[in-house]
Amino acid sequence: MKIKYTTPFTQIANIVIQSKKLSVYEKMIYIVLCSHANQNRGCFPSYKTIAAECGCSERKAIATVKMLEEKNYVKVKRRKTQEGNYRSNLYEMVIPGAGDA
Repeated sequence: MKIKYTTPFTQIANIVIQSKKLSVYEKMIYIVLCSHANQNRGCFPSYKTIAAECGCSERKAIATVKMLEEKNYVKVKRRKTQEGNYRSNLYEMVIPGAGDA
């Protein structure tokens, strides 16, 4: 029997879900970022989008992304336009235990 999904879904590594090292906010924001990630594990949602989808404030989203970066669950590249203005960050999701965590 083949299962057919009619809506998009996101797969999260069990090591993330079961981690005792991550807070509920860190897990949720990791999940939100994964839900936006492309095939190369990259995404660029704004903090406003992350906060809205996680159900927290932008300040909490910023602090939590920083914690995920420090714990090596996400790599953050801060991007600028040619004029030097800041654009949205580029997030690369790290898969813990897959050789790059």
